[in-house]
Amino acid sequence: MTVAVREPSRFVPPTEGVRVVRTGYPINTDYVIIAVSDDALATVSSHLADIVAGCDVVVAHTSGTVPLEALDGRLSRRGVFYPLLSFTGEGDDFRKAPLLLEGEDEDTLRRLQSLADTLGTKWCVADSEKRGKVHLAAVFANNFVCRMQSLAKELCDRGGVDYELLKPLIVTAAEKMTREGVDPHDCQTGPAARGDLSTIERHRSLLGQMPETLAVYDIVTESIMNEKNKK
Repeated sequence: MTVAVREPSRFVPPTEGVRVVRTGYPINTDYVIIAVSDDALATVSSHLADIVAGCDVVVAHTSGTVPLEALDGRLSRRGVFYPLLSFTGEGDDFRKAPLLLEGEDEDTLRRLQSLADTLGTKWCVADSEKRGKVHLAAVFANNFVCRMQSLAKELCDRGGVDYELLKPLIVTAAEKMTREGVDPHDCQTGPAARGDLSTIERHRSLLGQMPETLAVYDIVTESIMNEKNKK
């Protein structure tokens, strides 16, 4: 298997037997995976179509929100190869990422499934509508959680408290929520879940000099209380 990337020195192959080459050189291949920003996808796809149009090569993008049809229509086999994992370049393991696959025809989809199997990753089939919904859920599950931790660290820093003290709490919560069959709702604790209004007001007073963080606190607190009331 050959993988073409812009900076080979920064790419760690997900499995053995993968040859890494620099982009910009013509290569004979069965697959081309476009892993660029969403904004650059149309330009890269159009440029690629000038090179491989009419060839029996599967061209897939890795976006969670861009539809398959965004790939240039001159490409004969278009698909999506979306890894549901955030890659930061440090400690990333592609094999842990479930892949959401889509092909514009059955044979293209079958070939993408074969590639996923070769890489040793789990996969499922998801069209553009389903993939968009999963991507939105991932924003809540990952991006928003990271933002919350950033705010928590800021509060620790302002209070002269070591953020490391929170890490056992963070890890324990993640372990509970990721157990098989566990509903995250059942893991919810804290003053909002208990309806402890006096504690909530004390928290709000502590955030008096941080209006943006107070707004986040109020919205999330109200959401937790409303959800608990539904139950």
